Amino acid sequence: MRYSILSPLISSEHFNWNLTGQSGSARVETRQSHPLRKGGIAYAQRYNVNKDLFATAAKRDYGLFIEQHLEGLACPPSLLDAWIVASRQYRNAGSRIHHALDGSISTSFSVREEYRISWPLFVSVHPLTSHTHGSHRPFWVLPTAHVNEFMRWEFNRWISAIDFVRVRASSRELGWEDHERNMIMITVLLRSLKASVNCHHIARRSQLFKDTYTNRKGKSLKGLDFESSMRLSGLAWLPIDLFNWSDFHLQDELKIYLNQLKSKHLIYLNICQIETI
Repeated sequence: MRYSILSPLISSEHFNWNLTGQSGSARVETRQSHPLRKGGIAYAQRYNVNKDLFATAAKRDYGLFIEQHLEGLACPPSLLDAWIVASRQYRNAGSRIHHALDGSISTSFSVREEYRISWPLFVSVHPLTSHTHGSHRPFWVLPTAHVNEFMRWEFNRWISAIDFVRVRASSRELGWEDHERNMIMITVLLRSLKASVNCHHIARRSQLFKDTYTNRKGKSLKGLDFESSMRLSGLAWLPIDLFNWSDFHLQDELKIYLNQLKSKHLIYLNICQIETI
């Protein structure tokens, strides 16, 4: 974690569990001048081990729904190669979720705490020393079956919307404007799903978290404002005013946001337009 001279004496990050506002994992790092750092505690984190539920033995396993090709799910049928790659990756990710949730119902997941401390503090702490929390625990205890059912519901609310747009995009009667709307919507849904499944630190993703923000070039942009819905309901929801819900696409007048959300696969649309001239 990075901090400047003007930053607080402690740097912290909260990783939201499945786009919820109050559940997740956290880590903190103390600066040299912090009293805890002087006492020997440099870093601490706490998380539930079910965060690895969808992990695989692959050396480079960065999470689910991260492949860039996935944003080509709504490619028009004429772009067969791009569509095949995206569809295969999408099905594989969905299969991982299904098998992981079904296969872990009887599993108990513990909460893990990790610390980085100085050597003097380490040798001074008795290894058998334990501290009980009494009747109060600093975390919730829920049945795995209940947790998995919530996760299944949470993922399905994005996946069902993605599947709807995929089916709609398969029509050969759509114009280029319709294909662009579908690809923008797929990008919004996939990035939301990816943040949920992989328990991202949402506050660091202004595109999802903020109502408005400024990018590195100083340009003011519109975000999905997950921050507001997470504060109000405890869960991230798409904002009502940004979308045409009857036709299920981003409002056409939000050009600044539309340009920001264009995925790399929209380049394919431009290529096809050139070829049809």
